[in-house]
Amino acid sequence: MIHPYSETYLDLVQRNVGVVFDLLLRQERMDESEFSRLFSGSEVAQGIESSHPDFLAGRSGQELASIIIDRPIRYPDGYVMIAGPEYWTGFVVAFLQWKFFRPFSIILERYPVSMLLDNYERLHSSSLDYIADEIGTYLVEDNIIKTRRKALGYTQSELAGFANMNIRTLRGYEQGTLDIGKAAGDTLYNLSRSLGCSIEDLLKR
Repeated sequence: MIHPYSETYLDLVQRNVGVVFDLLLRQERMDESEFSRLFSGSEVAQGIESSHPDFLAGRSGQELASIIIDRPIRYPDGYVMIAGPEYWTGFVVAFLQWKFFRPFSIILERYPVSMLLDNYERLHSSSLDYIADEIGTYLVEDNIIKTRRKALGYTQSELAGFANMNIRTLRGYEQGTLDIGKAAGDTLYNLSRSLGCSIEDLLKR
């Protein structure tokens, strides 16, 4: 799986994007849709997507937030940085962008800020990989496994059971985070039998 930049920078980018979301959504009380539009089209988002060092490690979250709204933004008296829903949402969005190598605009269009905030209580204690497994379904184009599974009316759990495979592995193949071309022969055989297609069909790009 190709990532937009080295994992070395990932934690810092996540924390900075978390601060951006917290400052603009919680402190500035920006409308969620307007924030998503501004953030996705900003120099900040494009800099992270293109792996520009200034936006990976050269600026603080506060500086990035100022760039997005085109004016200085300062922490007000009494402001406390908390890892609440807004910060968590930015932290997760940055991880999704790195993991799936999708533009922020696509991520926030297919899984809006409002949905992430609504799912904070349910998901915030889960691992990032678990969250990505769930949200990743919204972010990738349908491949043959997902298309045929849906056509047959199977859930991911059902297909994983029929094909005698781990559901996370199946999700990886559907989302493109795992290369089906590197799957074991028995996995390809079981999947093709369960989906009613040939192994060659599964391996087509």
